[in-house]
Amino acid sequence: MRPVPLKRLTCITLVVAGALSIAHSSVADNEAAFRQLLTTGSCSGCDLSNIELMFAALHGADLEAANLVGANLQGADLTFAYLHDANLENANLTFTSLHGAELHGANLRGANLYSADLRSANLEGVNLEDADLTFTNLRGATFENATLSRADLSRVDLRGVDLVGANLSETNLERADLRSVNLSGADLTGATLDGADLSNANLRDAIWTDGSQCLSPSCQGRAD
Repeated sequence: MRPVPLKRLTCITLVVAGALSIAHSSVADNEAAFRQLLTTGSCSGCDLSNIELMFAALHGADLEAANLVGANLQGADLTFAYLHDANLENANLTFTSLHGAELHGANLRGANLYSADLRSANLEGVNLEDADLTFTNLRGATFENATLSRADLSRVDLRGVDLVGANLSETNLERADLRSVNLSGADLTGATLDGADLSNANLRDAIWTDGSQCLSPSCQGRAD
């Protein structure tokens, strides 16, 4: 084995030491943000990425623009929480209460929302690409202009949900209950609607699954 020159060893040591220092600083910042959130109920713009907050009591918490990428919020109480522009990409939100939460502009791409409570939540303009929304309670939720491409909404009760202008391209809506839902201007290109109930849904100006445009609320007439 050839000996490693002392100069090279010194450089390696400095690089490793620097990396450890940065990692320690990052963990310290994360822990400080965590303490601030639990103490004050407010952590706007904080870095809480990959944080463990299972079953945390965060009713009405202010998390505007917070970084919650990969956070574990399973079973947490975020009722009426303020999450405007928050980044929740790939977060675990299974069984989480987001009843009445403000999520306008939030990023929930790839998030797991299985059995979450989103009643009356404002999800206007959110990104829910590839998200799992199966068995969620969405009564009264607003998804106006939201992106739900490739999201799983199979068998979900969407009655009373506002989906005006929503991007539902390639979304799984198999056996979903869409009765009387406002889908005007929504994009359903490539969406799966097998067994879905669209009785009295408003599809005016929506893009149908084959890419044609609906010319009436019932989508009886379509334009290529």
